[in-house]
Amino acid sequence: MRWFAGSIILAYVATLATSAAHLAEWYANTNGDLPPYLPLFLAITLEANAFILSLLSNYILRESAWARYGALAALALVWLGNFESMRANAPALPLWSVFASSLFVPVGTYVMGKVLGELLSTQERKAEPNVSTLVPLRERVLSFLAEGARTTRDIYEAFADERGRLRDTLHELSQQGAIQREGTLWKIAPSSLDRASGE
Repeated sequence: MRWFAGSIILAYVATLATSAAHLAEWYANTNGDLPPYLPLFLAITLEANAFILSLLSNYILRESAWARYGALAALALVWLGNFESMRANAPALPLWSVFASSLFVPVGTYVMGKVLGELLSTQERKAEPNVSTLVPLRERVLSFLAEGARTTRDIYEAFADERGRLRDTLHELSQQGAIQREGTLWKIAPSSLDRASGE
């Protein structure tokens, strides 16, 4: 797993070097009398933000709309800057060709961040001793929701020490009909309450 993770990070660094150069060139057009290193600094930080948010939205902050949409927003800015820089440097090329060339940005930044997040999540699940370790968490989640409907954020805050397994646990309980989601709230499914009252 470390080899794959290292390969993804190395590939991202290579993408960062190429993309940041194009993006810095685009930002340099509005640099004016500011220090010449600022466009490159801005390009690198924006690239890193897009990658890190992409990673977080698929690993630790899976339910965070801020991480997910933040990654897409940062990526859109990175791609636009690269596309404009490449278009300006190759005015004779057809627009579709420049567009296709600029697609290395979402692949190299967003997709690799997502894949690394999935890789880390998979490794974390494999590290669990056995499936029975999910049972205490299942029961605690059910007890927590029995007290009243909760948002995803409430649940993640209540079980912050087990964030890595919460998404799978919520999905499993939902599939089994033990809990249900209505809008932004999770709550015990009526069928589960009926079964509990009949016992």
